[in-house]
Amino acid sequence: MNQKNHWSYIFLLFLLFMNLKCNQKKIENEFKIFPLHPFIEEGIIHVQDEDNTTKTRFYIVETNETDTSIIAKNIDKFIQDSIKNEFLNYNLYNLWFFKSRKGFDKTFFENSNDLLDHHTKDMMVEYFWKDRYYFQRYFYKNGEVIREKDDDLKLENIPTK
Repeated sequence: MNQKNHWSYIFLLFLLFMNLKCNQKKIENEFKIFPLHPFIEEGIIHVQDEDNTTKTRFYIVETNETDTSIIAKNIDKFIQDSIKNEFLNYNLYNLWFFKSRKGFDKTFFENSNDLLDHHTKDMMVEYFWKDRYYFQRYFYKNGEVIREKDDDLKLENIPTK
């Protein structure tokens, strides 16, 4: 093998390696959100002589992402694109997002009590609107709130009244 062919093979191997790494990074950072059907809860809660309409939706997120800023950005975009201003029809409006894992994915069809009782460790984020205004976002890890404040995140995509 001559010197020119040797460097050509090395260069081709390098390009192949870089292509594989780029594809791996793309796969690692995929972000897909699916509704957990039939988990939509609607009702009326009577508080202080006032009826409050409520709605809660549950979603499953397929991703390997762990950075809460990136998770928030992706979910914010999903909210803006999918629910738009649906929250305006309710006094209390919640969106719960759970992390997908083996045995717990978009095909989960038990009831919402089982979801909250047995999958708290899979909770990622909860969004909450109160009196038709965006109220709060809670980040979870292993079923515990890890961040309650949104001060360090830009809320550009979250629908507000």
